[in-house]
Amino acid sequence: MTTGSGPGPGRLGRRDLETRAVSGAMWTMIHVLVSLPLAFVVNVLLARLLGVEGYGRVAYLTLVMEIAGVVVLAGVGDGLVQFGAKAHSRGDRSEVRSLLSRSQGFRLLIGAPVLTLLVLQLGDVPVALLVLAILFGIWIPAGFGGAGAALTIQNDTAPEARLAMAVNIVMQGAVLTAAFLLPKADVVWATRMVVGGLGVIAALALVDRHYRVALLAPRFPTGMPPGFWRFALPIGASGVVSAIALNRSEVVILEALSTAEQVGLYAVAFGLAGHLMAPALALLNPLTPAVSALREVDIDAVQDAFRRTARIGGVLGGFVVAIGGPVLAILVPTLYGDAFASAADLVLALTVVSGFLVLTFPMQAFVTARLQGSSVLMVNLLSAVAATVLALIAIPFFGAWGAVIAKVAVVLTRIVWLAARETESFMVGRLEFLGTFRATVVASVTAVIVHVVAGLANPSGTVQLLAAALTAALCAGGIYVLLLKVVATGLSVGDSATLQRVLPANLQRLSRTTLGLVIR
Repeated sequence: MTTGSGPGPGRLGRRDLETRAVSGAMWTMIHVLVSLPLAFVVNVLLARLLGVEGYGRVAYLTLVMEIAGVVVLAGVGDGLVQFGAKAHSRGDRSEVRSLLSRSQGFRLLIGAPVLTLLVLQLGDVPVALLVLAILFGIWIPAGFGGAGAALTIQNDTAPEARLAMAVNIVMQGAVLTAAFLLPKADVVWATRMVVGGLGVIAALALVDRHYRVALLAPRFPTGMPPGFWRFALPIGASGVVSAIALNRSEVVILEALSTAEQVGLYAVAFGLAGHLMAPALALLNPLTPAVSALREVDIDAVQDAFRRTARIGGVLGGFVVAIGGPVLAILVPTLYGDAFASAADLVLALTVVSGFLVLTFPMQAFVTARLQGSSVLMVNLLSAVAATVLALIAIPFFGAWGAVIAKVAVVLTRIVWLAARETESFMVGRLEFLGTFRATVVASVTAVIVHVVAGLANPSGTVQLLAAALTAALCAGGIYVLLLKVVATGLSVGDSATLQRVLPANLQRLSRTTLGLVIR
């Protein structure tokens, strides 16, 4: 087996891939569990410091840069991970080195100059901070950004997650300090870019030394493997429309067709739902190279891998929807102030929508593992069109709720496409595929019931709201577990064993008891 720093080539077996994927997932979860509460607190303080309009401005600037980054990279990062993971799994290290060098050349020669021009147009910050944002937010990631991809290719996502955890802690502290010193949306945005670039340099120390040399020797991006651009360009285009369909792109339409208040309310609600679903989203990073490599070394195992991924993602994500949605909805006025109180229902709705949406993300990993770039492009294009059309129609009448309607259209489009066109990627039938959403349906029903009952109770004041949130959490957890039993869905004994295998010994007993509640 090739390790992250091993000197020689070798093939990764099925159990190696599963162990690395689960270990990476575990550390990713730890990273999220540590970073999420910190980010949550920082975002609450930012909303209070910047106000509804300022918070909406940060969301807008962040979205524009995310979309621009996807546009200029043209799918090179996705192609690098897919082709690199396959080559690494079969021990072809020279192929991986070539991919890393040429991808770095693309970032430096094409990506960085275009993004620099965009930041110069958007940034409204002091010159010194603008220079730092361009240096650390664009050129350093362009020069060293392949380190993260190299770790993913090596299936060394566990150390990558540990580093991301440390960088996030530093970033949140820096952002909060900047907001206190100069409470301006553009300053907060630029600070995030600066700190984000520091983690890219640190990641180099974790990369296999053979791959590290390749990263530090960028080459002109020609001579890619056969099929690379045929996969990367549709995936790159897909990334653009995906950013429009899946991110909070509705803030752009809200800003044009509605009020600044509606932009801020939607940004807060979308951000809270995103925080809740971050653990499930984070699992995609270690899963993607593992699935790609699995198709290379043991294609017969893909069906079992999909079933296990869907069960674990659905059941664990269901806990987040069932408990997190109603609890955060209750706490919105306490956390953000009365100005954001009307975002409570939006939080619940977007959490439910996100529960379905996030479950489709690991499914997409199975599609990209077959190098079906055109299929990924098509589903994201259809989702973006559906979201944009409905947003343009609904937002002028319903404001932020029109944006929620647009997100519902995205979820329906993705599920219908995957069921109709991509069951071959999962190696299961259509009915079985649709059945993978049962836990999410159960969680959504639970969340709505608890939210409605909490609304009828109408708690007021900090003490009552905190008591109501605690009661809602306990009731939601109990109802969710009970309904899982009723519809006969949940984890298998094998799923539980897989999760426990990578946990520290002192946590295995507790996890065995907890997971036992949702074993079908």
